Amino acid sequence: MSDLGHILNKSHCGANINLNQLPISKNLINNFKKTDYLNWALCCGEDYELCFTISKKNINKLKLAMKKKLIKCKHIGYITSKKNGFNLFLNNKKINFKKSGFNHFN
Repeated sequence: MSDLGHILNKSHCGANINLNQLPISKNLINNFKKTDYLNWALCCGEDYELCFTISKKNINKLKLAMKKKLIKCKHIGYITSKKNGFNLFLNNKKINFKKSGFNHFN
């Protein structure tokens, strides 16, 4: 959450993120409540995935790299205009999520 927030702030953009697409371990999903594992996946410390954006003009290059197994990644959302804000969706429904991510200095 915090890294994507930094990307969006510096780029003056918004985003729509599909939480159903987050890469979360099956063990976590099978052993904890959804509210707990989503919170941990979005906001907790050192067990993380890299977050990046790619322009529409380069999406086919990324898809080809994924097909050739040169890179493994998941498409979790879209960058939007800043006026649309930073939106999280779960099961196609917009949800409120107030936490911003892990901070090493708090």
